[in-house]
Amino acid sequence: GKWVIEPRYKKARRFHAGLAPVMGDKKLWGYIDESGNWVIDQQFKDAEVFSDDEIAPVKPSKRWGFIDKQGKMIIEDEYDLPQNIFVKHIKGFNQGLVRVKKGKKWGYLDKNGNVLAGKWFENAEDFVKL
Repeated sequence: GKWVIEPRYKKARRFHAGLAPVMGDKKLWGYIDESGNWVIDQQFKDAEVFSDDEIAPVKPSKRWGFIDKQGKMIIEDEYDLPQNIFVKHIKGFNQGLVRVKKGKKWGYLDKNGNVLAGKWFENAEDFVKL
């Protein structure tokens, strides 16, 4: 086999929507295209895969925000994301909504950063298909 992208990154996640989050030599995360070229420079403490909505969770400092494919912060970094190693869940947008925590309350944001129905809850879970 032949390498499509030389393995020169410290960490990498999968491609989706044409981009993949990778940790480069600065020990910060950015995004590369399918040719291995930097599209969004290394600037985040953590970064996740883009959703079908072409929005990705990124962590510039202590909290998570969301960027578009050009790297523009479209929802400010003021949220926590679910952390559960025992249950597979999507980090980021799924069908137009994302589950977030702000302070001690949970809620769902739409792609514009609006809280669904203006409501925050003691707990909130991912939506499931029945």
